Amino acid sequence: FHRFILVADAGWGSNLLQGTIDIPFHSGNPWLIVMIDPARILPPGTGLEEGERIMMERGISRIREHPLHWLMIRAKQYPRLFIDHWTFTFLVFKSSALNRFRDMIAVILSIMFTALAAYGAAVSARHLADMPHLWTLPLFVVLAQLPMWVESRYLLPIIPMLVVFAALGVLSLLEKDQGCRKNRQSEKIMPRPR
Repeated sequence: FHRFILVADAGWGSNLLQGTIDIPFHSGNPWLIVMIDPARILPPGTGLEEGERIMMERGISRIREHPLHWLMIRAKQYPRLFIDHWTFTFLVFKSSALNRFRDMIAVILSIMFTALAAYGAAVSARHLADMPHLWTLPLFVVLAQLPMWVESRYLLPIIPMLVVFAALGVLSLLEKDQGCRKNRQSEKIMPRPR
């Protein structure tokens, strides 16, 4: 507390470094793997700002030394940005079967929500120029996370916009379904000539 820092600046170096650590799926708590990585160990007494600088340098060094390995890790970690395991709910059961069921439901719902939001953005693409307030922040957040460690909580600022896009996706699907029903009804009333 010897210096005044106006903005909390933790994460910019450590997140880049952690984006170079290979964490297998279903390996349990990822922090147990992250925290034992030798590159995260800092000299005693290192301040927050200095620690972030050191970890950023170590992360950049790893990326330069093994760029293809880093790209493989990024491709493996990046989907975790969109798939939530509801860890924020602290909903832990005594039964491991119930925990696996909870995780399965969370993953399925996350994938459905992401797919609906992506579909809604796609069907409204011709109107996106009129709605920069809806898509610029989500695009920035999604792109900014490419080189960094990802967790689903980093999507929280854009959830409202994703809900709008998911709603547009649902509406589009409902309109398509109604259009198909109308076509079937008209075919029943007046069959197509053969």
